[in-house]
Amino acid sequence: PTLFEEEVLPPASDLSPLREKVTHLLSAHPISIDELVAHCGAPASSVQTVLLEMELAGCLERHAGGRVSKV
Repeated sequence: PTLFEEEVLPPASDLSPLREKVTHLLSAHPISIDELVAHCGAPASSVQTVLLEMELAGCLERHAGGRVSKV
């Protein structure tokens, strides 16, 4: 998208299969977000949305270098 266009994200219900995949791929050992996106095969924006939801729910911890882990 250009600077003035909004990126359209799928409805929350469409993210359920992706949530399951992300949850399965995460562990207590940090993984880079880029690697997670590559393994999911989904748009980075959708993976970032799922990660944000998990972080707000207290299920995800962010680490230096763009890495995340399950809490």
